[in-house]
Amino acid sequence: MRDIFLLILMALSQGLFISSSSLAQVNTGKQDLGLTEFQLGQPEKIERTPEEIVGQGIEQYKKATELEPTDPVNAYRNYIFASYNYHSDAQKKYKKLEKSLTKEQIGDVAYEVASIFASTMNGFAKLREINVLKTLNPNQMFKQKNEWLEKAVKNNNTRAMLELAEVKSNMHKEGQAIKLLEKAAELGNLDANYQLALRYLDGKGVDKDDKISRELFEKAAALNHEPSKSALTSIYLFPEIMAEQGNRDAQNIVATSLFREAVQNIIDIRYAVKNRSPEIFAKSRYWFEQAAEQGSGYAMHYLAMYSYYGLGTEQNEALFVKWLTKAAQADFGPANVNMGYLLENGIGIQKSEQKALEIYTMNANEGVVSAQSILGRLYKSGNELVSKDLEKSLYWLNKAAEQNDKISQYLLCTYYSEGPEQSRDYLEAGKWLRIFTTGKDVYLSGPDGIMLFIPELMKSVKNIDAEITEEQKKDIILKAKEWMVLHPVDEQSQFSKSYLDIYRKVDLHVW
Repeated sequence: MRDIFLLILMALSQGLFISSSSLAQVNTGKQDLGLTEFQLGQPEKIERTPEEIVGQGIEQYKKATELEPTDPVNAYRNYIFASYNYHSDAQKKYKKLEKSLTKEQIGDVAYEVASIFASTMNGFAKLREINVLKTLNPNQMFKQKNEWLEKAVKNNNTRAMLELAEVKSNMHKEGQAIKLLEKAAELGNLDANYQLALRYLDGKGVDKDDKISRELFEKAAALNHEPSKSALTSIYLFPEIMAEQGNRDAQNIVATSLFREAVQNIIDIRYAVKNRSPEIFAKSRYWFEQAAEQGSGYAMHYLAMYSYYGLGTEQNEALFVKWLTKAAQADFGPANVNMGYLLENGIGIQKSEQKALEIYTMNANEGVVSAQSILGRLYKSGNELVSKDLEKSLYWLNKAAEQNDKISQYLLCTYYSEGPEQSRDYLEAGKWLRIFTTGKDVYLSGPDGIMLFIPELMKSVKNIDAEITEEQKKDIILKAKEWMVLHPVDEQSQFSKSYLDIYRKVDLHVW
């Protein structure tokens, strides 16, 4: 019996179909077969002989012939079933009939056939419309299911697109999965719209983008898609409801989310003032003000920045100093560091370079990244505050770079590529250069902005490229990727870490 099963499975897997005249080749013993239903449930146990199975194929073929003039879709379906039940002419008939059907009709039937194979493959039921003497092995069932899914997709069946997207995702082919979901969403499938929203929310297969995610949820929710309505409320609207009720943390979340929406993909914060809607900044500022009234140093720090740049309000140096001082008094680390900057330069308060150094050192020791970066740069060049000390400079730059401080990462790149001869390590330089230039970082800019780095960057690239091989470049990419996995960017708090320390003029290449 086992050998007969294998012969039939081989015939099916090769797309062969046997007629009733070939029945003598099939074992005449009985085999228990189940009744398949598209719904889950216990299959009805029945027995059929090979003659009965082929007989069913003949009946399906006959039914299809009768239906063809008046109901071509059902005729098409029955021809397909008959072809799997070993009717030799059925395959030619359904392929011919296919030419007279619409894409939607072909897609619906193809999806139905794929569902039959999926139902059997998952062990929920055995085949009814398509009878074989034994359920195909998982690989063969998977192949049959996917072939019909692909056919349904080509004919614009959005349910098939969703299922095939899941298959592609499980095979780690995220790009193909995204294209299928996008096509299904364009054709109006709200479940696909929902799945895309989740992917943008999590950054799975696409760049993480809360704005796009929310827009997709809102689009489907407006059409009464319940999962999207629930997601929109729990993920996005819930913080707004809590903010309205006076929850300080929720107010900061809403305000920060609005800020990120306004400055998305803006490299230099100054351009956000000119090129982004002031209404968004105004709404963000409102919620920061509500949180600041409840003593949030985080919110006060943002309000200082808003006053300095004129975001959602007019530029106001007095308010800038006021809010920064309040944030520092609330013991918000980055604000303390920026108070050091004010003291160092005598902005709004009496100048005291020694006091500024004490603030930088205290906060650097407490792990505040902007303070670590500032000390690294101070010790790099030396000034009236400190003597030049490369050992201390590298110590603090490494500390800051480990926390994803971009300037420190770039300075380490130039140290290992252009520093003292004994310090040259082009693989290490290349690693830091790769890390520096990877990912979005909208938080890098003050008055000078990232544009300062463009010519310097090109110089570093040329210096490093001249010293390493193609194999070493691959090694650099691998090391950089490993580092980035271990040091994910906390984008939510990145801006609050620092925004004034970039003002410090620093020679990027002279060591």
